[in-house]
Amino acid sequence: MKNILENHFIGLMIILWIIYIIPIIIASFRRCNHINGIALVNILLGASLLGWVGALVWAVLDKRDSIKLSKHKNWGYISLVVFAIGLFSSIWIYNNTINKPHDDIEKATPAYSLSTEEIWKQFNAELKTADSLYTGKVIQLSGTVSRVNKNDTIVSVIFVMAADEMFGDKTISCQMYKRHNEEAQAITAGTPLKIKGFCTGYNDTDLIFNKCSIIK
Repeated sequence: MKNILENHFIGLMIILWIIYIIPIIIASFRRCNHINGIALVNILLGASLLGWVGALVWAVLDKRDSIKLSKHKNWGYISLVVFAIGLFSSIWIYNNTINKPHDDIEKATPAYSLSTEEIWKQFNAELKTADSLYTGKVIQLSGTVSRVNKNDTIVSVIFVMAADEMFGDKTISCQMYKRHNEEAQAITAGTPLKIKGFCTGYNDTDLIFNKCSIIK
């Protein structure tokens, strides 16, 4: 999910903000009699599902003005301004909070150095303890590579910790820094490897690391 968000964030935000201002667009297009009220409910309360639905229903059911008034066109322009402000605000918040870059993990001193078997055993034996110790930390791992996955521009080194053909393998997945993608793709299954990355946690199936680099 995080990879989808990172790769398609702008597209997703465009879709969400278009959906957000749909009540104003409909009210403007239909030249609704109460467009001022519809627009204010949409802008001020649209963040709540109830407010958005209320504005949408009002826009669809409201009577039309018998005369063409400039206020309908004006609200159309205002909706575009709301869209632009919302989109740029979302991008700023994402870049400065949600996706705020970590320090260069490749240069960071690892908080712990463990084998893949050791850290996997700890997460499965005592999840809360392991999570408090390792999640959010730079960890150096050593293990035997099972495979290397590539999805678009994302390359991940995979250590299979429990093979399961029916429900999917349980793995330690290490997403590489882009500058290490070419080197990672040259790794063959069965290769012993030391790798350093930022531990983002365990999701009951996989233990995830990102911003990973190969230790030589």
